[in-house]
Amino acid sequence: MPPRASTGASSSTGPTDMQKRIISVCEQHEAAGGAPQSTLEAALGAEDQQAKMKLMESLNPLLQSGKVIMSQTHDRKLVFRVQGDEEAARLHGLESADRLVYQEISNAASAGIASKDLRIRLNMQAPALTKILKTLETRRLVKKVKSVTAKNKVLYMLADIEASKEVTGGAFYSDTQKFDHELVEQLQTVALRYIASRERCTAKQVLDFIIANNVLVQSTLAVADIESILEALVYDAKLEVVFDPGSMYSGKKEGAKYRVSSMETNQPMYTSVPCSACPVFNDCTKGGDVSPETCSYLTRWVDHAAQLAW
Repeated sequence: MPPRASTGASSSTGPTDMQKRIISVCEQHEAAGGAPQSTLEAALGAEDQQAKMKLMESLNPLLQSGKVIMSQTHDRKLVFRVQGDEEAARLHGLESADRLVYQEISNAASAGIASKDLRIRLNMQAPALTKILKTLETRRLVKKVKSVTAKNKVLYMLADIEASKEVTGGAFYSDTQKFDHELVEQLQTVALRYIASRERCTAKQVLDFIIANNVLVQSTLAVADIESILEALVYDAKLEVVFDPGSMYSGKKEGAKYRVSSMETNQPMYTSVPCSACPVFNDCTKGGDVSPETCSYLTRWVDHAAQLAW
């Protein structure tokens, strides 16, 4: 059982000798993610039940003030680590169970964690967890984020953390987490025109052009996003990858240069299937927001293939 936070102790008189030793042990194990409860007890000589109770009595005020925070490993063992003063001020007043949930959400980082996983990890009943999550949301310590990979799946993460690309879908999804077909088509058009005017260029140069000319009002595009756009055009036989004389293809997209393809009509159609370079291929499902039935690229490819002799 996690130690209960005590409201009767005060840290206004400064930490006791035992509390200073607790903090020291936790700091020594900071690189490992904190000091396990067994390590803390061994370091402080808490061998019998009475000594362990005294250790918990000293630890409780540190947990209540937020100077030390508690988390749980996958096998439900407690780990303690020192927390900075700024973070401690943010969590001031939270109960130990609140802090435990907060720490699990913090550990999930930008990937987030579902309430079901929190219940399993913390062995906590749904009503109690729901109440704690409501408290953390009200204090704007955590937030809900919907995942594009599963409908109706809600993840929790710290309020000041930006969700990962795997959760939001990345730059090709709108604020409502719908795949933005118009954005992709716009980027492909801009990229083709720019590359045609330059003869050949890298994905970084295309991105710099888009940013410098304010092609998009708000853009969080990265080089990797432009590489996905250009690779899709390569497999659609509209662009081709070229290399400087004497250089060898390393199999990596970084630094590759692109030019308008001169082989579109001669290229085997199976090499230009748009699915093979689609940046959201893993999200494509029948009847989903991204699906074969509504994909304009696949439709154009099929129409084009029907006109050619294989």
